[in-house]
Amino acid sequence: MREIDQQGFSIGAPIRLTSAEGQLFGNAMFVDPDQPLMHYMPLERFRSLLKHRAFYMRRLDLFEGDPLEGKLPAANEVETPNFTAAVQQQLGISPAFLENRRQLINGLLRELTYTHCWFGSDTEDTNMWTRYGDRATGVCIKTTAKRLLAAVTSTPDLSVQIHGVTYSDEQTPISEIISFVPACRKQARFRDEREFRLLASISVAASEKYSGEAGIKTPEFQLVPVNFDQLFQAVLVGHKANDSSFSEIEQAANAVAGSRVVRHSELPIS
Repeated sequence: MREIDQQGFSIGAPIRLTSAEGQLFGNAMFVDPDQPLMHYMPLERFRSLLKHRAFYMRRLDLFEGDPLEGKLPAANEVETPNFTAAVQQQLGISPAFLENRRQLINGLLRELTYTHCWFGSDTEDTNMWTRYGDRATGVCIKTTAKRLLAAVTSTPDLSVQIHGVTYSDEQTPISEIISFVPACRKQARFRDEREFRLLASISVAASEKYSGEAGIKTPEFQLVPVNFDQLFQAVLVGHKANDSSFSEIEQAANAVAGSRVVRHSELPIS
């Protein structure tokens, strides 16, 4: 700041965000380290996690549940977002640059980005158990944002961060200026998931190793190593899991984490 004051450099006047932009940017960029997180999965997926000691992170453009994952809302085709317009005016950004930016976000960046989804709560949720925990016969990992980040490691080719998700409709445009922000926005119909997501991103420069005659072709998934001692705050077994499954999960989780971290779900058996 002292150099800026002395040299008289400025990128322009402060930009007043709309309430929607403030929420989107805030959720994406500032996650409370103590934010509680839960991840529901079938027993088979938990077995795979322990076997590989790594998160299976799916490429953003290949999510079956939402083919629009990581894309800009439809409104961006016809409307310039407030933040984009302000930066465009201050820095003299051309319309052609913004169009290329939109194409990059909707195309290549989705192929360079991988995600692992978490439910933002410390209280069990019946819908999450049903939808993702194999109808309450599976497993739920409890952790915090701080523990989750400490459990994974970024590499020179793969940067891993955690972001909060904002839910909005297709009629609300979002800024193209900060490239990872669209990956932190989902359609409003998914609001009940209260998602925080671990994003692993291949840099555009590092993507050159995946280049070929047909262009860039990145892997469909990434296995990101995870430290279970750091990750596990608790491991819950679904209330409809049988005794055999409970014993298997208890022994396996305690073996990799070095302490007793498994207990039954608190939800009543129905």
